Amino acid sequence: PYLNINTNGKAITSFRKNLIISLVGEHPLQDNKFAEIIKGKLNLIQALLQEEEIKLQARKAAIIQYMARNLSHNTGSHLIPEAIIYFREHLNEKEGAKFAYYQKYTQERMELLAQLSSMKNNHNWTNYNLNDIIEEFDGSIIPKGLCDDLNNNQKEIEIKLKSGLENIIVSLPDGAVGKQAFYVILENFVRNAYKHAEAGSSYLFEINVSKPSDDKNNSDFWCLDLYDKLGSLNEYSRTDHKLEYINNLIKSSVLTEDAQLRERGWGLLEMKSAAAFLVGFSLEYLDDFHLNNFETKYYETTTPATKKNLGHRFYLRKPSLLIIDEDLATPDQKSGSEELKSKGIAILNVTDINTKREPHQFIITNKEWEYTNQKIISENIDTDKSITEIENDLWLRYIDKKKWKTTKIIGSQNEQNDGGNEIAYFDDHGKELKFKGNCLKNAKQEDITQLNLPFYHPYTSRSGIKSMLLKSKDENVYKGLILEAVKTNILIIDERIQNASKTKDNEQPNLSLQEIFTFMGITVPKRKELSLSDFLENPTEKKREKIIELIQDKKFNYVMLHLTILEKLASTNDKLKLGEYIKYKNGLNEHENFVSLNRALVLVSGRGEPPNLPGNSYYLNYTTLYDCLIYLMSKPHFVQILSTIRKR
Repeated sequence: PYLNINTNGKAITSFRKNLIISLVGEHPLQDNKFAEIIKGKLNLIQALLQEEEIKLQARKAAIIQYMARNLSHNTGSHLIPEAIIYFREHLNEKEGAKFAYYQKYTQERMELLAQLSSMKNNHNWTNYNLNDIIEEFDGSIIPKGLCDDLNNNQKEIEIKLKSGLENIIVSLPDGAVGKQAFYVILENFVRNAYKHAEAGSSYLFEINVSKPSDDKNNSDFWCLDLYDKLGSLNEYSRTDHKLEYINNLIKSSVLTEDAQLRERGWGLLEMKSAAAFLVGFSLEYLDDFHLNNFETKYYETTTPATKKNLGHRFYLRKPSLLIIDEDLATPDQKSGSEELKSKGIAILNVTDINTKREPHQFIITNKEWEYTNQKIISENIDTDKSITEIENDLWLRYIDKKKWKTTKIIGSQNEQNDGGNEIAYFDDHGKELKFKGNCLKNAKQEDITQLNLPFYHPYTSRSGIKSMLLKSKDENVYKGLILEAVKTNILIIDERIQNASKTKDNEQPNLSLQEIFTFMGITVPKRKELSLSDFLENPTEKKREKIIELIQDKKFNYVMLHLTILEKLASTNDKLKLGEYIKYKNGLNEHENFVSLNRALVLVSGRGEPPNLPGNSYYLNYTTLYDCLIYLMSKPHFVQILSTIRKR
């Protein structure tokens, strides 16, 4: 304000004149030349002030960044899991399940914020059935809560995938974190409809999926259209001007010219940020994420018949299925590489270490490689088939290569006997496998142990395993996913999972989760033998040796290690030193104990992707681990995610 002067310099107060003289010195010049000098100096001052304002805003953003990460770590990774355990034992089964889901949902949202605040561009891409994640949201308490109806139950709120699209598979970044980014879009859309639209008692929403119109440039993505079915009640207010207004808010910059957060359209801004995250777009450049990536449109439907349904168009990645080594690719495959790309198939020279970082599940090559969790097949296949047929062919060859046909899968009245006598039993709610004439719902650990089952996996309806079992009878994809879970041994060294696994399972109240995990081929150290919480408080050499001995046990295909425990093992939180501890012989000796043995060390954190994560490590966010094993209690889903993890 002190520098707000007129350009001829005549209306300068004594204070302002003294201030300007201190900046430009005494100049016996004509007013116009003096004004030019002042104008130049003022421009410099303005630039300096703007630079200082940017620093202030950056500092504020940094504060929010570390507070978001700490919220995720302290409340999301530690307090909420403990709260779920506590209230499970104090609420009835139905209400406890609702509370557990809401808490898990909140936990995952915290980790999404932590992940967004880290601004990392590396992601693990995890495959999900789109209908499953929509139904999970639709069946939860979230939609009714957004419409202020959780305690009234007077409104119908429904979000459905358009009929006939139930088998669409999408690839989301970072597991459960990616699901939350998708839910950010659903949340804001439902809330906006409740606030701004006439609906009566029914809020109906639909999601359609199609191929992008420009297939050549967008063959890696599905095009999603999310819209309400409220057009007939809101036709008078849904004008072209309103559509233009909304899209202008989407296009507008995050910051104002003076580096302040803009004041309007924060919900749309959050949706746009989520849409960018879901396709791997760097959020630092969100202003360049144009309307053709996220836009508002009017949609026409026949049930009910209306042309003014309001909705948004955004994109999700298709799964990356297969890399064919160019040495083995046929001429037709090479010439049709763009068409194959639309099927998730790439033709690459399989020699570069970067191939191991590609998200594709399968690789066709005859070259010998050290460890990769991609599935290697040595003979080419017919890629002219449909995507479903190609994926089934790949899994059939992989099952044959691994000699898994000797395993009999039993579950949900679905018995598959290929001549083998090794049994993998999946038990629906602990009630299908009979023991001494009774179901195992009330069985103890010794009762199941007496059955001598190599693999026992009880499951509930929320796990999705029943559907996988039914499909596995005819589809090699699901059979392969189940068999891979059966054959994979996992070690989890994480005090949060150790604490959660001591609780009893609601479906089999005489079994702890830890005992169930053991039957599933998942090892969590027994607390009385090795308390991981005690190790963090008092990292003695004896406890350190026990943990390292477990980590080096060759029977485990995956070792999940909490980053904080790694820091205690290595006596440092320095990024480079942690990397050296993992790599070299005086530490975990990664090559000898993991790479050469086809094993993987996966670091787990609940702070988003931490800044001290070693650059060559595998990484999984804690919410995905918790979601699969504690909430869903589904080893097939967990192993499917582990198989998508790539080096950073």
